[in-house]
Amino acid sequence: MRSGAFKNIGATFVAPFPYKENRKTFLRNLTISPTGTGNGVSAPASLSGIASLLQPGDRVWMHPGVYNFTAQIDYTISGNALDMILFQPMNEGTAIIDGSGVTPGVDYQMKISGNFMEWNGVEVRNMPQKGFMIVGNDNIFRNVWVHHCNGSGIHIMNPVDNNVQTAQSRNLITDCLAHHCSDANLASLGENADGYSVSIGDYNILRRCIAHTNSDDGYDVWQSDYTLVDSCVSFNNGYGTNGDGNGFKLGNINSTGNGIINSIAYGNLSRGFDSNGSTDSWFRNCTAFNQKVAYSMTATNPVTDCIGDTPSQTILGVLTNNSWLSTEIPTFISQVYGEDGFAEPTNEFSHKLLTYRFNDVTGAASNPSNKFLRFNTASNPTNIYITNKNVWMEDTLATVNTFTTGNKILFTNNTGSYLVFTLSSPASGAGYSTLVGTVFRSKGKFVQDDIINVSIF
Repeated sequence: MRSGAFKNIGATFVAPFPYKENRKTFLRNLTISPTGTGNGVSAPASLSGIASLLQPGDRVWMHPGVYNFTAQIDYTISGNALDMILFQPMNEGTAIIDGSGVTPGVDYQMKISGNFMEWNGVEVRNMPQKGFMIVGNDNIFRNVWVHHCNGSGIHIMNPVDNNVQTAQSRNLITDCLAHHCSDANLASLGENADGYSVSIGDYNILRRCIAHTNSDDGYDVWQSDYTLVDSCVSFNNGYGTNGDGNGFKLGNINSTGNGIINSIAYGNLSRGFDSNGSTDSWFRNCTAFNQKVAYSMTATNPVTDCIGDTPSQTILGVLTNNSWLSTEIPTFISQVYGEDGFAEPTNEFSHKLLTYRFNDVTGAASNPSNKFLRFNTASNPTNIYITNKNVWMEDTLATVNTFTTGNKILFTNNTGSYLVFTLSSPASGAGYSTLVGTVFRSKGKFVQDDIINVSIF
C-alpha cells in the first residue's frame, strides 16, 4: 500500500514562472523604463527615480527591456493593507534588472524597506550581492526569477542587527525561482549565498518556490520565528567551497515555531532537511533523496509522514509514520524533476494496526495482562508478548495471530524510539500472543507506560 500521507507536490512546477497580472483597481498607474528620466506620470521614470515618487495604491508598469542596476536602490515608501504598491511588467517576462555593471561583492541590492509592496513577474540577475533584500513587513514577491547573483537570491533580513526582531515580518514569497546564486568566488567562498534566506522576522511564508544550484543552501531560515515553507523544491545546492549544501535549513537554537510541509529535497551536497539546532521546528509530508543525509533533527522536532532514502540518517525527533522506520529504502516512480511521478514513492510503507501500553520486561513467557505488551529482554528481545486487547480495549488476537514467518513488526513510541522485529515463526497464543524472532533494527528504549504503536510491513 502506498500511503496517502506521502502524497507530494510532484511535477506541478514550471520555471521560469509565468507572469500573472494583478487585476486590482489602483489609484494611479505609473510607468518606468530602462532609459526613463521622467516623473512616472507624464513620462517614464527610472528604476531608482520612481522610489521617491511612490504613493499608496500605485501600480508601476515596467516597460520591456534590461534595467541596468548601478547602485543601491531603497524603496522606503509604504502602501497599506487596502492600497498596496505593485511593480509588474507590461509584457510577460520582459522586465529584467541586471547588476552585471557593478563589481561582485559590493553591498548593493534591491532593498525593500517599505511595507505592503508587491513585485510580480520580474527577473533579477547578476547582482553584486543579494538580489532582493527585504527589510519591511507585509510585502509580496510573486513569480519573481532571481539568478546568478553574488549573494542570496531573496533575503529577508535586518541589515543593522539580525538580533532585532522589529520588522521583516508577514512577507510572502510565492511561485518564485532562485538559482545559481553564489559567492564562491568571493572571500566567503560560497558560504553565504542561499536561494532564499530568512534571517529575521516573524510569520514569513515561502510557498511553491524552487531553489537549485546555489553555493550554500537552497532555503536558510536562520533566526526567524514562525516561518512557513510550503510546497517548495530544493536541489543541487552547496557547490561553493564552504557551502553547507542543505536543501532546507530551519532555524537555529534561538528560533522557534518554524515549519515545512509538502516539500522535496534531492541532490544537495549535505542534508535534505536540517533543523540546525532548533528544538521545535516541525516537518510534515516531505521527501528527501540522493543526499548524504536525508533528515537531521534534534530530539524534540516533530517529523511526520516524511520520506527519506538515506540508510544512515542522523534522525532524532518525535517521529510519526516516516519511511525510515520501515525495513525498505524508498524508490520513486521518477527522480527526474518535471516528469510525471517525480519524487512519488513506489514502495509500500508500514500500516498502523494497534496501540498498546508498554508494561515491563520479564524473562519468562506470561500474560502481560489487559491492554499491555511486554518484552522478555530490555535491549534485544527474542520474544514479545502481546495481550488479547489493546489500549482501546479492542480484541486484537485475530489480527496479531495473522502475523507470520518473515513479517517485520514495527514498535514505536511518541519520543522517537523504535524497534523492528523480524518473526521467525507465526504468532500464536490464547489470551496473549507470543512473537518469536530477532531484532532487525532499533533506536532508544521503551519505558513503563509508553504508548506503543504497532505496525506491520
